[in-house]
Amino acid sequence: MKNFLVRFTAVLLAFQGLVAAQLFTLSAAQAANGAPAVVINEVMWMGSKDSGGNHSADEWIELYNNSDTAVDLTDWVLTNTGLNADTLDGQILNPGEYLLISNYTPGNTSSVLSSGIPSVIDPDINLPGEDSCPVGGVELKDSLGLVIDKVTCFGGSWPAGLMNTNERRAMERSFPYSEELWHTSVGFVNMEADARGYTFATPLVINDRTQVVAGIVNDGSGSDIDWTDDTNSIDVNWSGFSDDQSGIAHYEVGLGTTPTTDDFMPFINVGLATSHTFNYPVEISSGSYFALVRVTNGAGISSIVASDGYTIDIVNPESPTNVVVTDVPADNGGSVVVSWDASISVDEITYQVNYRKQGTVDWTSVLVGMHLSHQINGLENAPTFYEFTVEAIDFSNRHSLPTAIEIGQALDNLAPILTVSKIVVGQNKPTTVDTVSGIAGAVSESSTVSVFDRDPSLPGAVLLGSVVTNIDGSFASISIGDNQYATVYLQAIDLAGNPTPAVALQNDIVAPNAPTLHSATATCQSETCRVELHWIDNGPDTATYQVGYTIDGVEKLTLSSSSTGIALDLPSGKGVSFVVYAFDQYGNKSVKSNVISIQLTAGVKTTATYHSGSQSTVTEAIPGSREVVEATPSSDGLNIVPPAQAAEPVDGDESSQSSPVKDANDQDWSRIFIVILLLLIVAGGFYSLSRTFRDVPADEPILPVTAKKKEESSKSKTKPATKPKNKKRRR
Repeated sequence: MKNFLVRFTAVLLAFQGLVAAQLFTLSAAQAANGAPAVVINEVMWMGSKDSGGNHSADEWIELYNNSDTAVDLTDWVLTNTGLNADTLDGQILNPGEYLLISNYTPGNTSSVLSSGIPSVIDPDINLPGEDSCPVGGVELKDSLGLVIDKVTCFGGSWPAGLMNTNERRAMERSFPYSEELWHTSVGFVNMEADARGYTFATPLVINDRTQVVAGIVNDGSGSDIDWTDDTNSIDVNWSGFSDDQSGIAHYEVGLGTTPTTDDFMPFINVGLATSHTFNYPVEISSGSYFALVRVTNGAGISSIVASDGYTIDIVNPESPTNVVVTDVPADNGGSVVVSWDASISVDEITYQVNYRKQGTVDWTSVLVGMHLSHQINGLENAPTFYEFTVEAIDFSNRHSLPTAIEIGQALDNLAPILTVSKIVVGQNKPTTVDTVSGIAGAVSESSTVSVFDRDPSLPGAVLLGSVVTNIDGSFASISIGDNQYATVYLQAIDLAGNPTPAVALQNDIVAPNAPTLHSATATCQSETCRVELHWIDNGPDTATYQVGYTIDGVEKLTLSSSSTGIALDLPSGKGVSFVVYAFDQYGNKSVKSNVISIQLTAGVKTTATYHSGSQSTVTEAIPGSREVVEATPSSDGLNIVPPAQAAEPVDGDESSQSSPVKDANDQDWSRIFIVILLLLIVAGGFYSLSRTFRDVPADEPILPVTAKKKEESSKSKTKPATKPKNKKRRR
């Protein structure tokens, strides 16, 4: 039994090793991306063609390692190809490596394959023609006979490739890998030159069926130029070309008279350089040319991109024509517009305007680009004249001849602007001259400012005064007399004689209406009388009042007041007449009001009122008017606090605190209560504890205190109390 177990274990381990080896072989035949580790990559089933004719036996098959590990192809076979069983023996295909199996040695006269490229030669290779795809296709089997990859035929035809009278195109695998996905080759690589245009295949390189993404080609060493005066050479540069599949193999660059042919300087291979300098075979003084870049990817697919061309020019441009100078309309002068017709040359890049004050030597020049007009500012106004010319400048800074001189002037044809809010009418009190003046910005430009008694366009207008404005547009005061003109007119005229419309300015020279004196009350307690006057305002623009009172034939005036009432202290024993005058804000005085007259008598109160154009007077005695009452100081020591002061909070006053403070006695009683409560709780605890330690009979149940009390209470009701006998405590 022991020997049986040992033998069984050995057999099991051997079988496990065999399974592991088989699994290793299978995993090696599978790439990480799900495609076979080795694929049939290209099939040249139709033979080749070159300029010398057809080579129907020039056939090959290409394998590709699609995995990341090396694969030993010993004992691998390709079915239905005529290849020998040992053709692949000893071939190790590394990751990303191609293996070409061809009928002829590369470089053979019967083959279009370039000499020197690696290849496994098997002259027995024999692939059916276009309509003779073998039944079952072509299968790639490993050493265990497992099919790793295959070419499936469709209706007896190959899935891709082309064979016709003019060209041969290989069948190539498309990626991402799929057994059915094939395409017809569009590339040309690793083949002899005389096969170009006849045979398309990409042996030993990636299968790429797209052209390079086109970039741009610039004439010149940097940004693209359209013109040059270099008659010996031209720089060319290019950028932006790319190919994600097979990459860029090389660039070729040439020059042509058209954007499609290199008929001036043939293509030359510059590798992966992105710029080149062409040196002309002879000096060239004129002509237009195109830079051509032919880019080829790793699959030999080429495309040509041309620049937009450049022109060689060493001739000065032609001058512009028909120069015209005009004043800028509706401005304050200082500006003109110069315009012209374009030069007939096509290589200019800017125009230049030249100008100078007539009679001077030096010119001022301004580059204006390709515009055909330009505004010149900052000129002196007429009567000054200026001279103007225009030149054309080409790409190499060659100037045309200047045009004939054109004469022009800048004209001020815009009236000044008056800003009324910055004009001040100085309306003074009567006996003082009224004025008109301007603060900074009152007038928009240098002008003469005049004031008239009426619109200056009207006949008979009188000039009241004129001044010249300051640099900031202000002007000095102009007198308009003392309360002579209610309205005056102001006008400004600039240095070119452009007048502004006249502006009407108002000057208040009209006094308000006289007030109506309504009442006068004289209270004569002693030798001095308090007289109170009241009146009615009759407007319209009253600002202040003054009261006139006449005593002994002399009129006196009070100070100005804006109130319609006043109180005066006057001596008794006099007859007094009262009137009121009204004044506006500019001091214009009204005529006097109606008159109220009263007799001031000691001990008498006199009231005079004015109604319906007449005065009525009432008198009455004042009892005790001769007594003088004197206030004696208070002796009670009390201070009377004004209400406003008494209402203010006082520091330290309990009533003014934001929150009440408890009395200290209240706090002590609270503490005492808490202590008593705690003592009662502790006492109750001790009492309960002592009850638990009293003598209890062994057979007597221990009851809670309340239950015990109830039991004792019931017993006391049924039998008299007797003195209990002493019992020994049971130990």
